[in-house]
Amino acid sequence: PQFETLFHIGTDRSHIKSWEGTIAIEAIAAEPWLSWGNAVHFNPDGTVSRTTSDRELHPLIVASSPDVAGSKVYLAIGGLTAASLTGPIPLVGDPLVSAPGGFVKAAPGETDSRYIVGYWQGSGNQPLLVR
Repeated sequence: PQFETLFHIGTDRSHIKSWEGTIAIEAIAAEPWLSWGNAVHFNPDGTVSRTTSDRELHPLIVASSPDVAGSKVYLAIGGLTAASLTGPIPLVGDPLVSAPGGFVKAAPGETDSRYIVGYWQGSGNQPLLVR
């Protein structure tokens, strides 16, 4: 495994992980066809749906794809996962924040961890290191 996937020291936090895979929590989808890599937010009823604005508080990334509303979905809270990117390609290490439609976008100057969904790790299958 890459060192960065297990160890992180940043301006917002420091952590050491004992597991290199994606760590996820369970939620209920409020809308059908959430895709792997969509940015989502929690609704007041506890379900999740795609982000609808820039820089939403505490966005999470979908780590599994449910077929219908009301089904289980898993949200990445650590590790590497895919991200639905919009806008210019970020530089490796750039923080990502939510964008409308369940996308994430680069926010190079962002330091507030409440808005950061993760950090860009480059192209390929697993470009996002979830915070």
